[in-house]
Amino acid sequence: MVLQGECLKAKAHVTHSASIGTLREKMVRKFVRDETPDRFRVETGLISSQSMTSRQCDILVHEPYSFAPLYRWEDFVVVRSNDARAVIEVKTNLNSEAFEDLMAIHRSVMQIELQFGGGFIPTFGYAINGVTFDSFVTYIQRALSENRLGVEDNRKHLNWPQMIAVHERRYLGFRHLGGSNKLPMCFCAIDFSRQTEQSGEADLIGIETGYFLQFYEWILREGRNAMNSPTMRMLFNRLPIVDDGKVWITPDGITHRGPINDVV
Repeated sequence: MVLQGECLKAKAHVTHSASIGTLREKMVRKFVRDETPDRFRVETGLISSQSMTSRQCDILVHEPYSFAPLYRWEDFVVVRSNDARAVIEVKTNLNSEAFEDLMAIHRSVMQIELQFGGGFIPTFGYAINGVTFDSFVTYIQRALSENRLGVEDNRKHLNWPQMIAVHERRYLGFRHLGGSNKLPMCFCAIDFSRQTEQSGEADLIGIETGYFLQFYEWILREGRNAMNSPTMRMLFNRLPIVDDGKVWITPDGITHRGPINDVV
């Protein structure tokens, strides 16, 4: 609610779309910084590993514990891949073009991770507004089918960013980080606007942003041990959302609606 209010206040005085986009990025960066442990830095910049460099990241979370960034100018940094902890892309409107831009950032980060063993660097997307929930699900399917990372079938889920939230559309999507051989790696999408009559918590404004920040902090704290399959399945299944508002996509490209089953 605070973010939405600040965005409306800014729009009353700023009409230039690029300036609005820059302001929103700074607002989201402040929210993220408030949820980030002190040992991390929340800035913007690039990730570098040997001969490869990522595309510029709106928000780059890194841990300058052992080494200073390779390069710094004010809050713009170039950091080693081993020191990068997360990337967050901020979009005013998550349409097809913006989603492709997010995927390009994600691919550039994942290529470093896959080719040079740069550690675990999850990519997040956060948008103020965007396409409908069903269109978003189609985008996620397309990312899987295109397999632009060129990985084998059992690793196609790596084509998905770790998490994406769209504030005004009230949906959130995330992928598991493993933890159970009985469950497939899948991408879960939740439309909080499709709550049941007994929704309670799901009726809260901004709940998708709340979960986004909670999961972000969890991943920073525990890395790959966060968001394991059994825990996320239990959370996903118990949310008071109608079945049509709960979607999970498996690496075979099949879309399922309702509770997650033990599909192999």
